[in-house]
Amino acid sequence: LRRHAQPRRGVSLWIEVDLRFKLDLGPVKVSGATIRATLDEHGKLKGELRGLAAKLDMAPAIDGEGAVQITADGFYACLAAHIQPLGNPGGPGALAVVQKKDDMIVVGLGVDLPGPIPIAATGLGLYGIGGVFAINGKPFFAPGDPLRAQLDWDYQKPDAFRSADGSAFGLEAVIGTAPDMGFSFSARSGLFLTLPGVPV
Repeated sequence: LRRHAQPRRGVSLWIEVDLRFKLDLGPVKVSGATIRATLDEHGKLKGELRGLAAKLDMAPAIDGEGAVQITADGFYACLAAHIQPLGNPGGPGALAVVQKKDDMIVVGLGVDLPGPIPIAATGLGLYGIGGVFAINGKPFFAPGDPLRAQLDWDYQKPDAFRSADGSAFGLEAVIGTAPDMGFSFSARSGLFLTLPGVPV
């Protein structure tokens, strides 16, 4: 439950309520919703849907869950899917993120592989790949130490980008030692190109 008031002449008040329930629509199951009730300066009450959470169950092929959040200037959506080849629970997973804010559009996708793909004869394997594409947006780094800010930056977070002129494109990969399933060494690295600048 969230409450907000603007301390100025013509005070408006809004309250958000997060509901949890089970609505079975076949393969799609709605599990929650966020509703905002706004009392304007004229005393009129208005309600609106601000978010929705749902699950997808298409066993034995695909299952997943995600949520959509509606903001004042756009929306943010995140969907995690699990592919079950032949009913194997260790199958690959995918994460999709879509964000729209003003004129900015950000689309991100990450795939977690069920096992390593060998990289030549290096003893390393590829465990996952991902990427992001932003239109009219650039990465936003928290103030403070610039190196720490870039290491902590994650394109999957809602505040990872800010509206700006230009575009950004990036790819990332998760690699690790193949014989021991990444126990000895595992790392995630990415290269993101922006105009201007090349954050790594």
